[in-house]
Amino acid sequence: MTPPTQHQQTQTAEIDRLYSYQEIAELARVSARQVRRWVEEGKLAYIQLPRGRRITRHQYLDFVGDRAVDRDA
Repeated sequence: MTPPTQHQQTQTAEIDRLYSYQEIAELARVSARQVRRWVEEGKLAYIQLPRGRRITRHQYLDFVGDRAVDRDA
């Protein structure tokens, strides 16, 4: 079996990346408190870990995609 390429390693790292509320807040340009509200309201999925909740890149992108505005409509 051949070792993964640099591109494959980067893709895997992005998929497996776990973000804190603060990191999601920075990406979304909102407060960490707002991210916490989205989680508590069930709008933003998360993973429960022993030391707190984390949000995957995929979960964040799903959340953003669900809120996309169709400007042509």
